[in-house]
Amino acid sequence: MELTRTRKIVVHDYAGHPFQVQLSRKLAERGYEVHHLYFAADATPRGALRRLPGDPDTLSIVPVSLATAFQKYALVKRVLQEAEYGRLVAATINEIAPDVLINANVPIAALTAIRRRCKIPFPDRSFVIWLQDILSVGVGKLTREKLPLIGSLVGDAFHRAEKRNLNAADHIVCITQDFIPLLQGWRVDTGKCSVVENWAAIDEIRPFAGPSPWRKEHGLEGKRIVLYGGTLGFKHDPSLLIAAARALAADPACADVALVVVAEGIGVDMLRAEKERHGLANLHLMPFQRYERLSEIFSQAEILLAVLSDNAGIFSVPSKVLGYMCAGRPILLSAPEENLATATVRRAGAGIGVRPGDHDGFVSHLTALLEEPGRAAELGRNARAYAERTFDIETIADRFEQIWLAEPAAETAPRTPRRAGFEPRSSFAISFGNRRESVPPVDLGR
Repeated sequence: MELTRTRKIVVHDYAGHPFQVQLSRKLAERGYEVHHLYFAADATPRGALRRLPGDPDTLSIVPVSLATAFQKYALVKRVLQEAEYGRLVAATINEIAPDVLINANVPIAALTAIRRRCKIPFPDRSFVIWLQDILSVGVGKLTREKLPLIGSLVGDAFHRAEKRNLNAADHIVCITQDFIPLLQGWRVDTGKCSVVENWAAIDEIRPFAGPSPWRKEHGLEGKRIVLYGGTLGFKHDPSLLIAAARALAADPACADVALVVVAEGIGVDMLRAEKERHGLANLHLMPFQRYERLSEIFSQAEILLAVLSDNAGIFSVPSKVLGYMCAGRPILLSAPEENLATATVRRAGAGIGVRPGDHDGFVSHLTALLEEPGRAAELGRNARAYAERTFDIETIADRFEQIWLAEPAAETAPRTPRRAGFEPRSSFAISFGNRRESVPPVDLGR
């Protein structure tokens, strides 16, 4: 696509995932000035978030940090810090002054702050939400569980804020068609929605052959490896991994099987406690590994695992499954039937899916795949073939260009803010057991 002038783009991916930065690199190659922003303090699987040899001069990668340690699993503090992050990243965005601002994986409080500081004062700026998850659905369930007395009110506040953000967007990129009916029910204009399914970088994660230094480093030589890689948070079900470890440990035919969990998140603490409680020597827990080693690590596995709880429904699609496909290994997935990951694995013929919470089914399919290496290898070949057919970055970049080049580019000119961001006006308090916290307001409003 021939450009009349270079346009300035911010791709703000809070999570720092691999395929978002791959898109930024491709857009920079095409002549755009691209600034890729991400939250530096969150522990999550990361892509190549640094300049690489051959990167164009038009690409910059900008980490954004908080002044204090991020309290990911302290509900109130987390929301406050996400709002603070939103204000910090908004200042960075406004300093860059992009023509197009794309936001992905951004928590509701942070995105609200960004909208109020980067869109309302600059209405000519194209404000795109790359909708990876309907966050308020999960937040509502969590707050009702954690805050029995006022959880519904808090959940409703997040729900209203997410709707406002979506209504304010100039365009919404949905990762699944399943989001569209819900947005219609929220009276969001679905005429401004496009569907672009997630992908993984097939040139960065690929089948790895030959000796593995990683195996030797971790004492896994001679082992058959079953592996889970990625975040283990509120939307996942680590109890399935515990059930699998216990069943493998009890099966003499699986004495050489190591269940390796390369993860961070609240679920890892649960696994660590159960490993000690049951003496699960076959359960190996590791922190996140370098992205550059994922091809080697994934390729060591006989089977790759993904576990998504029933609460996630259709609104959370684990991107780890797409990385697994690139490695060409079979997948055992526990996820809701209606989740896009289930449909993708089935469509590709890349693995087996079971319903959330089905411990017996999960274990039986796992042991069956270990007993049938020929079948497992076929599923792995199908996975890689699907990735090669589907994850073409040139085609995907074309699609994103069409989204923001549908209208003629506005002339670049200094912008004068139309109105300043709003300031908080009140506070509320939330009780946690015997502890009561006074909470300054979070910008969940307009």
